[in-house]
Amino acid sequence: MTILESVALGKDRENNKVISKSSYDTKEGKITDKYLTVCPSCNIVWEKVHWRNKILIEYYHEIPRYGKRKEICPECSEKVISKVG
Repeated sequence: MTILESVALGKDRENNKVISKSSYDTKEGKITDKYLTVCPSCNIVWEKVHWRNKILIEYYHEIPRYGKRKEICPECSEKVISKVG
């Protein structure tokens, strides 16, 4: 078997074992769902990012909304406060 054939089959060349994915790869979607939230009013996925002692809000338009927890984003909550006040 050539190296290309073994790589295509996902086999280790020396031991002829099938290389499996790490357990982290299978949990990755569940890990990101902890941090991502969906705004029910504007329907955008967002998260709080801690960077250099600052809290930034990142908005994602291309991420699926299924399975994410729902919470109003800071932008929509400011709109509600400005309408009331």
